[in-house]
Amino acid sequence: MARKLFGMIEAGAAGVVDKTNPNLDQGPNSGAGRMMSVNRLSSGLMDLTNNSVREIALDSIIASDIKDRIALDDPGIQDLARAIAKHGQIVPIMVRPLPDRPDRYQIIYGRRRLAAIRQLDQAQTIKAIIRHVKDEDAVIAQGQENNLRLDPSYIEKALFARSLQEQGFDITTIGEALNIDRYSVSKFIKVAEDTGEDVISLIGAAHEIGRRPWRELGDLVQSFGPEAAAHIAPALEALDDSNDRFRTALTRLKAAVVQEPDKTAPKKPAKAISARDFRLVGKEDAPQMTYRGSSRQIALSIERTANKDFTDWLDQNIDQIAIEIQQRWKAARQP
Repeated sequence: MARKLFGMIEAGAAGVVDKTNPNLDQGPNSGAGRMMSVNRLSSGLMDLTNNSVREIALDSIIASDIKDRIALDDPGIQDLARAIAKHGQIVPIMVRPLPDRPDRYQIIYGRRRLAAIRQLDQAQTIKAIIRHVKDEDAVIAQGQENNLRLDPSYIEKALFARSLQEQGFDITTIGEALNIDRYSVSKFIKVAEDTGEDVISLIGAAHEIGRRPWRELGDLVQSFGPEAAAHIAPALEALDDSNDRFRTALTRLKAAVVQEPDKTAPKKPAKAISARDFRLVGKEDAPQMTYRGSSRQIALSIERTANKDFTDWLDQNIDQIAIEIQQRWKAARQP
């Protein structure tokens, strides 16, 4: 469906939209009805191309609020720039005016063409079709263009999904933008959230790295804590390839979290759940105990010097005491 959408847009721009295509006649309540809201971008595109293409200033086009790329560094953009310099811009981009600033535009599709023309020294304007498009249709078009034209990596798709969620778009719209189901959308968002934008920006697109390694890295970041980016940054500075940076980050965090802890690494403080002091029931000289509970562990401490007889007995009987406590816990759970 995504390929059909952009095939229609490009064909329309060339003046060859097939108006007999039965797929264009499906109603809004059909299985493809939701996608038809996007197809409104290409309806009548031949007439728009002939009559409504305008030259607009390059600096009047702003970036989308939706983060969809870590860096637009596709080497093919340079080839496209050379082709446009030689033959001129044949296919216009599509933009929409900003509601509060009609002299400024947000790009809907044609990001590679825009990036290529911005590389040309003498270019100041670009050919564009101006359409008033709903937010949902714009982000679906942006996501589908990314999938078809820009070859985004796994983590770039995850960032795009997360950014859409932050902008208030629902799971259905995000799924249509990425051409994935709701379950996959949730997995993308979780990986982006767990890994964190600071760590992702240090690594880059990492096109060779798929979901499972990124998920593992996200788990390690969560285990290490908020200083994960600072911990891996020095080891990544000398690496040019983002795939190598990912592997190095993964190895370094594994060493800090899974294996022997790095003594110099900042530790994530345990969140305190409860803490209290109490005295055992009985005589006034009963041992004073201190209890500490956190999200990681609980600890019961007794001052040994003031309670030597009791703590010596506890040393000898702690195994049986622990078993009895567990048995009481199991009995308490039974209805």
